[in-house]
Amino acid sequence: MQIPVRRVALLLVGLLAGVFAVGAIVAPSMAQVQPSTAAAPHAVRVGHVATAGGTPQEVQVGIYLNQLLNVDLTTNTYEADFYMWFKWKGDIDPTGSYDFVNQTEAWAAKILPTYEKPTEDANGVKYQSWHIQAKFVQPLNFASYPKTGYGMHIAIEDNTYDNTALVFVTPTGLETAENIVSPGGWSVSDPTAGVVEHTYNTNFGDPAAKAPISFSQANFNFVIERSDPTRLIKAILPIIIIMAITLLAFLIPAKHLDARLLLTVTALISAVLLHDSAVGELPRVGYFVAIDKVYLLSYAVVFLTLLESTIVYRLASTDREALAKKVDRISIAVLGALFVIGAFLALSVS
Repeated sequence: MQIPVRRVALLLVGLLAGVFAVGAIVAPSMAQVQPSTAAAPHAVRVGHVATAGGTPQEVQVGIYLNQLLNVDLTTNTYEADFYMWFKWKGDIDPTGSYDFVNQTEAWAAKILPTYEKPTEDANGVKYQSWHIQAKFVQPLNFASYPKTGYGMHIAIEDNTYDNTALVFVTPTGLETAENIVSPGGWSVSDPTAGVVEHTYNTNFGDPAAKAPISFSQANFNFVIERSDPTRLIKAILPIIIIMAITLLAFLIPAKHLDARLLLTVTALISAVLLHDSAVGELPRVGYFVAIDKVYLLSYAVVFLTLLESTIVYRLASTDREALAKKVDRISIAVLGALFVIGAFLALSVS
């Protein structure tokens, strides 16, 4: 009885295509960075002070990003060194009531005011600035990892006056120092700034306030990425070598099943260890990142190599070595091509 070679090839193609499709379905699409809503104002005195005519007081806010001190992907945090300034005209002094909405570990922040008290010019315009080093939380999506490019932001709100009394404006946008590169090799690009209305569906227990309450939130956005072109090669080259070693099993005579099994099982163990190392800087996430899909594909290749080795061993044991060699030639071509194409799609489509 002859084994239909075409059916074997189609089975290999179908199984690998199914494994890759599952990984592609599970991984979510890249989400845009949205203003953080994790933190709430520390106190609420809603609309007690407003400028003449009942219009809210405008506060001009600007930031000059001086340096990224650290980026920690495992905790979704980053540390920044920057200068911030306020300019305003009116009775509300925002220097004592502003809040960084997405700041964490505020106890460790360094905030140094330029002046002991805000200055005021002949036109009644007041000014204060600070040199700040602080840590911020930024939820990240790693679907394209090891490719990088993450949107970050610094969000500022007043924790006392809602948007009927005070609103921020960002006339100067976000300014950055030239050629910012953090110790981890992160560079900064695409600085932007804007103001949104941040609504809380609560009155924070204040009987004098009515929910919902909206606050003016100034957002300073930028993108960080690693510009080292060798990172992708370093992440992918080891598994490519492991897959090449796996495919060498098809060059071993079909009767030497033990040698084939030893080679493929060793390749599987190496792939598992490499997989753990490849995602070592990431937190645990509930979806497949791009490099996960590549390794899932490699596991499928190893399994199908073991399956094919068993089939050709039985063929060789029943004096059908010519057919066994033909199946080996088809398998090495099909599995090799599918791994290369699948890995390329996983890294380019994510």
